[in-house]
Amino acid sequence: MMKTKIGKYLYNEFYFKYSFIVLTLLYCIPIFMPTIDNIINIFFLWMAFIVINDLYTTQSIFKFKGSPFAYMFLGVFICTIIAWSFEIIDIKVFIYMYMQLCFFVSVNQKKGLEEIEREFKKLSTGIVYLGTILCMISLALYFIGYCEVYHNNVMSMELLVGRHPNSSLYGVLGNSNWMSFLCITIIGLSYWLQSFEVKKRYYASSVIALITLYLTNSRGGFVGVIVLCSVVYIIKFCVILIKKKCFSIKAFLLIPLCVIVLIGANSITKNISGRLYNCIKSVETVKSSNEKSTEISKSIERSEEEQQGSTNIRLELLKAGAKVVEKNYLVGVGVAHLKEKIYDEIPENSLVNMELAGNTHNVYMQTAVASGAIGIILFVSFIAYIMLYSIVVVLKKYSNINNSLSILIALIFAYLVVNLVEADIFISRNFMSSLFWIILGYLARMSQLLGRVNKTRKEEIEGELAALK
Repeated sequence: MMKTKIGKYLYNEFYFKYSFIVLTLLYCIPIFMPTIDNIINIFFLWMAFIVINDLYTTQSIFKFKGSPFAYMFLGVFICTIIAWSFEIIDIKVFIYMYMQLCFFVSVNQKKGLEEIEREFKKLSTGIVYLGTILCMISLALYFIGYCEVYHNNVMSMELLVGRHPNSSLYGVLGNSNWMSFLCITIIGLSYWLQSFEVKKRYYASSVIALITLYLTNSRGGFVGVIVLCSVVYIIKFCVILIKKKCFSIKAFLLIPLCVIVLIGANSITKNISGRLYNCIKSVETVKSSNEKSTEISKSIERSEEEQQGSTNIRLELLKAGAKVVEKNYLVGVGVAHLKEKIYDEIPENSLVNMELAGNTHNVYMQTAVASGAIGIILFVSFIAYIMLYSIVVVLKKYSNINNSLSILIALIFAYLVVNLVEADIFISRNFMSSLFWIILGYLARMSQLLGRVNKTRKEEIEGELAALK
């Protein structure tokens, strides 16, 4: 009995995914990062147990939607490893790629639609609750003016907790982009959960996440939430057109209205935030390991010079990345040599240093540099195949479950757009890279099962009509 109970948790990929997301969320908190980094290595052994058990039972690891694209991509990266003399870092990255592209996306083939939906509800609820707590702590740190810089041996970049000197909210995750990604996730999953049951706590979580998102001052985050809202209503509008029922101009009006409200709210929030901050007694210096201090801005506005600098650095990294891909288009340069190869293409008078060169701030360019032109084509094809299949299923028969799928489709689209200016959903240890692939996997499997239900029902109706004739 004990063995059966242990096996239920040990060999069920859901418990691994749930635990891993919680773990990677804690990983993004600077003070926990070194410890969690070591614990994550142990999780690879757990994954190995589940994969071995799956090979003996359902072989689900080979049967998920779009699996040929994922395994072909891994095949290309094996060629990259061979071409660059079996670098240890590249081999470790390959294992992580396998976990993201195959293990996270696959769902046990024995599980039915109801069980999968129930699992994803548990996962979503856990993320929303934990994420909301982190947002509330971040808001508290922001308004008391707390600001501290962390350095560790896990990440070369410095991580700042609380309120940045430019008055952007970095929160407990040590990075405004990570916080904005978490906020988009909370909003999207709260919306998804409300498609089944409307509860005030989900509304409250969404409001807290929106406030936090505005204060991060993350341009990618703002665009991401606009995409999230827009895609949901675009799908609903397409369904109206397909059904040819109650054609309504409201679907068109809601999209630009959403954009106007978000832009206006951003400006208003900045103003209110600055006024509130001036009324609150707060810390006036940034605490750092090198004992330097910097005055904290009394406004949430980012300076024009800072915004321009950030944009120019990203453009230089993209240009350098494109040159590297052009020279190594077949199999890329891997991850071990990525930083130095990109830095070699950076102009001498650039603001980009060696550490910044390790991140192109674009997941597609980052993947192209690491795995070459063939790799990026397979990477994009894998995601596009699942997304297009899911959209077709939703449009064919729009119901309550399909409505919930449209929200997940919109959430994935938001992640993909945000990662035009970031590189966090692939080859990374933070929670974004695990969350993206897990959500994509559940979306693919629910769409696949729903598509089968629709097909079976259609065959039953055709059989009944044939019998009547």
